[in-house]
Amino acid sequence: MNLKGLMTVILKVFAIYILIQSISIIQQFFGVFGFIVHEETFVSGVLYFIGILLTLIVYILIAWLLIVKTDWIVQKIIKDDRLEADFTTFKIHRSIVLTISVIVIGGLTLIDGLPRFIKDLYDYNIKSQNFREFVPGVKFDYLVLSFIKILIGLYLIYYNRFIVNLIEKKRKK
Repeated sequence: MNLKGLMTVILKVFAIYILIQSISIIQQFFGVFGFIVHEETFVSGVLYFIGILLTLIVYILIAWLLIVKTDWIVQKIIKDDRLEADFTTFKIHRSIVLTISVIVIGGLTLIDGLPRFIKDLYDYNIKSQNFREFVPGVKFDYLVLSFIKILIGLYLIYYNRFIVNLIEKKRKK
């Protein structure tokens, strides 16, 4: 693997990490609706919603650029061909590095999502028992999104070959 290949892998792994972190931004969408339904907080709720939407768009745009336009970005970063010759001692295939990276990101996502899921499950259980009915203050949506984050982490760990093949397919075209 040469320097350009390593930079490509690093940028694509960073893009996957950004996409995973955008799930946390999606969780904030559900909190905004509590502000929008009340007249006194409607304007601040709409502004908050627009801010979250813009942040999510920026995250997705950066991830798209890093996945689709990786070669262009690497060419802009590495302009000197002399660096190419100095980095040839690192002999490992790019798909192996991508596989390891996807597994590590899946593990980090799982490690981040599991405690949050347990906390949200506990909060939901306690609040549901106190009120004995569905109450809007109970954050069921956070519980669902925490569970989805766990599923994504498990998917990244178990189906890493599929994800690496998706990334490599774009490079081969």
